[in-house]
Parts: sequence; C-alpha cells; structure tokens
Amino acid sequence: MRGKHKITVSNRFVQYKFEIDHNISVIRGNSGTGKTTLVEMINDYQNAGPSSGVSLSCDKECVALIGAGRIWQIVLKGIHDSIVFIDEGEEYVKELDFARTIQNSDNYYVIVSRDNLYYLPYSVDAIFEIKLSGFYGSMKKAYNRLSRIYSNKSKDKIDLRKLDTIVTEDSHSGFEFFREVSRDFGINCKSADGKSNISRILDGLRGEAVAVVVDGAAFGPEITQVAYKIKKNPNANLLLPESFEWMILRSGLIKASGLNDILDAPYDFIDSEDYVSWERFFTAKLIELTQRTIWAYSKDKIGYAYLSDHSKKAIVDEFFEGM
Repeated sequence: MRGKHKITVSNRFVQYKFEIDHNISVIRGNSGTGKTTLVEMINDYQNAGPSSGVSLSCDKECVALIGAGRIWQIVLKGIHDSIVFIDEGEEYVKELDFARTIQNSDNYYVIVSRDNLYYLPYSVDAIFEIKLSGFYGSMKKAYNRLSRIYSNKSKDKIDLRKLDTIVTEDSHSGFEFFREVSRDFGINCKSADGKSNISRILDGLRGEAVAVVVDGAAFGPEITQVAYKIKKNPNANLLLPESFEWMILRSGLIKASGLNDILDAPYDFIDSEDYVSWERFFTAKLIELTQRTIWAYSKDKIGYAYLSDHSKKAIVDEFFEGM
C-alpha cells in the first residue's frame, strides 16, 4: 500500500476525522481521550456495517484487530491492502515477531499504545494524539481529530558558530559528513552509534550548546525520552530530517527528473511492501540516482564530492546557518 488516506468514523455521539500517510502510525494519549472508542467503532462497523450505527468512510478497507491474542499472526495473514487498527493492550505489538511480520506487509497499521514500540521503525511524524472537541456521551456530538504530536519541520535555523557539539545518530556516512562540517567551525562531533544511544549521549552534554541530528523517519520509539532531555537543556536542539540521505536529495545537488515530486509527496512513491521505513526508501533512491556519477553514494563512507564547501552548505542549509 502507498498514498495518503482520509478516514472518517462517526456515530450519533462522536466523529473522528483524520488522514494517515505512513505504513505505521501510533496513537498516544491518556485514558478517556477516545483511543479505544475509535477502534471499537471500526470493529462494530466491520462486524455489522451501517446497522451498527457507525458510519465509516475511507478509500481502503479498515479493520480492527481486537482480542486476537496468540493467533494474531494467523489473523493478519488473511488481511491485505487494508488499514489495520490495533487497540491498546495487544501485547504482541511490542514483540520482534510482530515487527518481522509486518515488514513486507501490504497493509498500513494504526497502533494505539502509550508504550514506545522499540522494534518498529515508525516516524516521529506519524505519532498522533486525539484532539477532543467535546466528551463522549454528552448531549452534544463531539468532533474529534488526530493531531501530530511532533514535527520533523525545523522552525529556525541553528547557527553553527554558536554550537559546542553536533551529535549524529549515524556512525558512517552521516557522521563523517558532519565531522567535516564540525571541523570547519572548531566544534566537537560525536556519533551515538545508533538511535538508542542518543539519550545516554545527551546526559554527558548537559549545558552544552548541542545539535542532535537523527533520522526522523524511524526515530519514533526514542522521541519521548530524547525530546524531554532536549527540553531540559535550553541550548540543545533536536533536528529531525527524514534521514541524512533525504537531506542530500533535498539539497539540489542531485538532478533527476521527478525527484521533486517524490520529496513533496513521499507517501505516493513508498510502497509498504518494499520499505518498512521511509529512511530505507531514501537511501535506496539516493544510491539508485547517483550510481556511476561523481555523487555515487555509499552508506558506509561519504564520497569526496559531498565534502566541498558548496556541497556541505547545500546539504545543511535547511537546518543550519553560518556556513
């Protein structure tokens, strides 16, 4: 499955209206915010249709997975090209087997969970909370919507001249690139050697002016803890580009027909059966577009063409200033 899909679910008490564009979306929020009600309404509609009192509008089949227990894998095998809603309390979503099962799935998944699902590479841009316009069961119908909790859009550029340290999630090409940028400004560059280590690295940089660069396309499981630590340090900044490869593709250095269309609406080009995360898609696309050119890209080692002053400025320009 690919694309952006609008979903409207309603009964005489409440309406939910939202759209999803990632293969894995997560709904968070406290008890009483309507998360379970949403999944139950979808379940009622799939069992009884309009006679359930629920109206559902979507260009794809919507399926609720409730109470599957140990046979969840068997149930999922029979679901294709659908948007699958999974309610809180389904413990299997935290397991490695679940992550492996949906890796090449042609479904989209919307998972209700207050836990960080560490085996799933979901985007910070696909974490939602339900915004309430009223209360379920009141005399007035509530019109609720899903709102993104985090954004991978940078508000203000960070001045490289005012930084002490740049931290990268990557330990290969991305780290090598930012190490060269850091040298130009006499600042430190540290590799966290994986997204799960970002939080620990930040503990050792308290009070420093630091910019943390991570792959937003798969950083969802880590974002809560890291965002909390960033907030506690007024000199810390968290940058959430889709990936380092996405930054290169956005830079304008790579010329290719149709590339702007892909960058403007990635969901129309990234098939969930082929790519479990957008980060993998952008890596594959960059390798494909640059093979047998001076820009030939390898995730293991950055090429010299990316390290000229012009190239470095072009790549970081969306997030940094001062070059």
